[in-house]
Amino acid sequence: MRLFIAMELSPAVVAAIGGYRKQISRQSAARDVRWTAENLLHLTLRFVGEVEDARVADVCAAAELAAGLNRTFDAALEGAGCFPGGGRVRIVWAGMSAERDRLAKLAADVESAVVAAGVPPEPRVFSPHVTIGRVREDRSRGELRRAVQACQPAVTSQPVSRIVVMSSTLSRAGPTYTLVSSHELGGQAKDTG
Repeated sequence: MRLFIAMELSPAVVAAIGGYRKQISRQSAARDVRWTAENLLHLTLRFVGEVEDARVADVCAAAELAAGLNRTFDAALEGAGCFPGGGRVRIVWAGMSAERDRLAKLAADVESAVVAAGVPPEPRVFSPHVTIGRVREDRSRGELRRAVQACQPAVTSQPVSRIVVMSSTLSRAGPTYTLVSSHELGGQAKDTG
């Protein structure tokens, strides 16, 4: 299975991203952006990658451990930008923030738990964002980046009370995500299988 651990988004945050996406997509610079379907929007805490079936339970146990180390908190959709930071745009993202770096702590706890379960460490620094669009070939000559920065999404808050382990199946039609397990912050896992 191809797994990742994520924070789900509330309907209000998804709606705010949808409104922002509509504003950007009116710009001719956005013609090359493939927007992420609303039902696929999430904040990845840790991409795990391909995991043998026998090791899926270890990843779920790691997510449960990390969830138990964190209490429910509020996060907010705030800001937007592009990756990479300069040159041709590959990713359009919306940012997420939380009081006292609670998202960073949650991600660090997930990282520690999955590494202890045998997953190789993630070399990149955690950047709390939601990928809202991908660009195969940015032909906008900087216009897309300027449009994304000029128009920001409405700041929208949501409670964070659980994390999920998801499997991702890739196809020509795009990815399909399936819930593997759900883990309440400060609580016990809810298995879907």
